[in-house]
Amino acid sequence: MAQPIWITPADTLGTIPEGTYYSVQLLAAEPVTHETVYYEVISGTLPKGMVCSLSGEVSGVPTVSTTTVSKFAIRAYTRTPGGAVDRIADRTFTLIVSGDIPPEFITPAGTVADFYTGDYVYEITPSGAKDYGYQILFTQYDVGTIKLVAGSLPNGTSIDNKGLITGFVLPISNLIWLNNYQFTLEVSNGRFSSLRTFNIEIYNRAILTADTTVITADTSLVTADASPLIPPIITTLPGSLGTTIVGNYFSFQFTAFDLQGYPYQFIVLDPPPFLNPVPPNLTLDPNSGWLYGRIAPIGVSAKTFTFTVAACWTLDPTVIGEPVTVSITVVDELLSAVDWLYPENLGTIVNGATSTLAVAAVADSGKQLYYRMAIGQYSHLPQGLVLLSNGEISGRVAFQTFCIDGGATTFDVTPVNGISDPTTFDLTCVFTVEAYSLDGTISVTKTFSILVDRVYNDPYENLFIQAMPPRDSRAEIAAILSNNTVFNPSRIYRPTDPFWGVAKNVTYWHCYGLNAATLDAYVAALRLNHYNKQLVLGAIKTARALDDAGNVIYEVIYSEVVDNLVNNEGVSIRKATTLGYPASNAAIPYTGITVYPNSLDNMRNQVIDSLGQESKMLPGWMLSTQSDGSILGFTPAWVIAYANPGQSGRVVYDLEQYLATTGMSLSNINFEADRYEIDRTLDAGWDPITKTWTPAPVATTFDVATNPPVGTTFDQNSMRFIDPVVEWSQTAEGYYDAYVLFPRANIIPVPYE
Repeated sequence: MAQPIWITPADTLGTIPEGTYYSVQLLAAEPVTHETVYYEVISGTLPKGMVCSLSGEVSGVPTVSTTTVSKFAIRAYTRTPGGAVDRIADRTFTLIVSGDIPPEFITPAGTVADFYTGDYVYEITPSGAKDYGYQILFTQYDVGTIKLVAGSLPNGTSIDNKGLITGFVLPISNLIWLNNYQFTLEVSNGRFSSLRTFNIEIYNRAILTADTTVITADTSLVTADASPLIPPIITTLPGSLGTTIVGNYFSFQFTAFDLQGYPYQFIVLDPPPFLNPVPPNLTLDPNSGWLYGRIAPIGVSAKTFTFTVAACWTLDPTVIGEPVTVSITVVDELLSAVDWLYPENLGTIVNGATSTLAVAAVADSGKQLYYRMAIGQYSHLPQGLVLLSNGEISGRVAFQTFCIDGGATTFDVTPVNGISDPTTFDLTCVFTVEAYSLDGTISVTKTFSILVDRVYNDPYENLFIQAMPPRDSRAEIAAILSNNTVFNPSRIYRPTDPFWGVAKNVTYWHCYGLNAATLDAYVAALRLNHYNKQLVLGAIKTARALDDAGNVIYEVIYSEVVDNLVNNEGVSIRKATTLGYPASNAAIPYTGITVYPNSLDNMRNQVIDSLGQESKMLPGWMLSTQSDGSILGFTPAWVIAYANPGQSGRVVYDLEQYLATTGMSLSNINFEADRYEIDRTLDAGWDPITKTWTPAPVATTFDVATNPPVGTTFDQNSMRFIDPVVEWSQTAEGYYDAYVLFPRANIIPVPYE
């Protein structure tokens, strides 16, 4: 059967104004069987605010601050009777959104609201309820900001940069019945701006007495139920007070104030229809505003209690302020039960290593769980690691951990078979994780620990080479790597972890574990075997990484870097070669001259020979036994993506299909190596000359018979005495901060056969 045929021409879909609804129908047809054609965006991005439907309609209200050209690829495809994608045809389009339009106010000029003194600023919702705050509306809300440029708002109120007016209206002079606050606002998107003048009218409650001469009988502004009394104002905002579990102790404090300084108290109003009373066993203290008690059984798995609280005068409880409606969700603990999938001890990680650790739990209710560090708990993740919301622990562990005199002092235990074993210190990091659901019905914690093994006293650095192809080639690479059909997140290992997932660019990691060195030392190392070199990306391959028990941790999809100075047996040309014949590009014969060919092996060995290695460890997939029994060892490669166990083959198939369909080839990527980039993620503050950290470690002495200083405590996690007066803190920022260019070469060796 034939592929779908595009009817909508490629390239531009036109130019449209920002902030205006736009729709265009894309058309493609299956010419033989006339099956239904579906559409989806496979690369690039549509203008913000626009979407492409399965039927091919590109529509929405684009929101940009400046003129923007969006380029994206749409896939037209058919489906099999089982619903799988069958035949495909891709086409690239552009859509220009003109952003040279100033943001405009939507809220009309003039009077926007009127309040009595003592009111909180509110807005009437379509249902007739009062919503806290009054919103000034304007276009380009995502990029526009508002500021007050003239006039003034009522006393006690303010406006934020998105146009929300909030606060409580403070009293005005008793001689004034109506005060008109006029103010001018400016909305700006950083390039264009608009002005509009508004006013808010404030009525003085103090004038609302029977003997007033300010208000006449024919006024329509004051109703019969208006009162001159300004009741106390409750400052607790309406909304949810959170979720709690049956049997837990609950406490929450309501707050209020009285403009005249009269004493006030808190009351729970009788619930109107469809509202529940306060959860059973909870008591509201009228004087302090604390709502407290132990949550009693509710007889159901979950229930939300919605009720209203107000503040009133203590001496005259009939003077009641504006109430607030709040809610508390109570769940049975069985609903919130979860099973944690990892033990308390998550294992050991070497300093400098990249984390593959994670925590996870399954809710008995089947709800999706998310993870965060528990609030109010002492938590100590290894430095350099962070907890992601999906439970993955991401990052690289800092080299700096506890040691004595920067690692210079060791302790030798009793020799075994005549060989002493220098004692090292492991740092146990203890932290508490909260697993929670977005609806608030689940919130449980568990404490974990990670053991950091200080293998390296000195940090090490890695070298990599990154492709910097022309703009068109970069766009093609981005289109490949951002394609979720090829790199389906369900098949990718830790897809949201920046240290794993799918590559963001074409990078070849050239050398691992180098001694940290100065840039001058790197430049000296590059004097031999280094000059510009064209790298070629070869066939797409897969490999796997195993743990100590032989289980597959992850699989890699990689393209091996082809070196023209390595023969078919994988043997590199010698590091130094004496020419027995004239160089092919030399004006005069150079017989007998020694040259230093720039094969990747030679380049890497030259750097290692010059700088030395702190660590000879390689990525796990290079050291693991593969399915054919081989161990790859160092492999010059661009790692395209990390896949879950058993999924790399499918990812490779989808990638090769995509490349075949689009006519793209990895070997066509312009990958010229002209510099090294140095990964100095974890050695900020390290001086490679003195081999010390900044600040330098303090020399350690041992006073065996002396007690610790008065007032100090010993912290088992950091293995040090803590001074309560002096607070010590230490951070390490990760970044790539240097690169060294290859020197120019006078002689280019011929390819090695």
